[in-house]
Amino acid sequence: MIVAALLAVALGLIPLGFYFNWLGSLHRRPRPVVLAGPADLLLVLAGLAGFLPTLAALALLTLQSNARLVIRGNAALSAGVWAEERVAWLTTAGLFLAAVAGVVALALRSRRGTLAVYNVERLTLERAIADVLTGLGLAAARFGDVWGDGREVLAIEPSPGFDYATVRLLTRDPRLREELERNLRLKLALVPGSAGRVATTLTTAGMGCLGAAAAAVALLAYFLYLTRL
Repeated sequence: MIVAALLAVALGLIPLGFYFNWLGSLHRRPRPVVLAGPADLLLVLAGLAGFLPTLAALALLTLQSNARLVIRGNAALSAGVWAEERVAWLTTAGLFLAAVAGVVALALRSRRGTLAVYNVERLTLERAIADVLTGLGLAAARFGDVWGDGREVLAIEPSPGFDYATVRLLTRDPRLREELERNLRLKLALVPGSAGRVATTLTTAGMGCLGAAAAAVALLAYFLYLTRL
């Protein structure tokens, strides 16, 4: 159990630590950073991917009670249980991975037509959107966080305190979506970023994750060393 727990901590926190450090680097840039919504989600999932083996193991232990014998038993017992239950275990693992893949596919689909904007203040983003709409000749009025001209054109979902916002391109005209995205990227490439207000927090979180992972690896190595004495 100790080995499994330490391994789970190390596997989970290492990619998460790198992800937070990468986010910190984005917020140190002089300009906002725009990513396609699906690509942004994939990067988030990459940061969380280290927890997948732990979740798979928990699902197996929950749905297959005999799997717990492997934790409590010796090598011979574990081999015997595996020989008898391997089909059920592999089926459970396959169903779990299929469920995860399905959830990810639905999440990626929901992020189509969106842009993730990092290192940007809300007021800066709002002004950039207004300039883009004016430049495209759209007399779009604003209602809350939605802009439209009798039909919804785009909307923003800001994250207060994180200098981040999601831009949803709501128009059904594919050409207009292309122009909105292209012009918004060009406009944001010319405006100042948020001066790295959250960069230190993100980097600290990342280094904390990597430090905890390193400590878990060191404890794991020490524990394995003691078991061999």
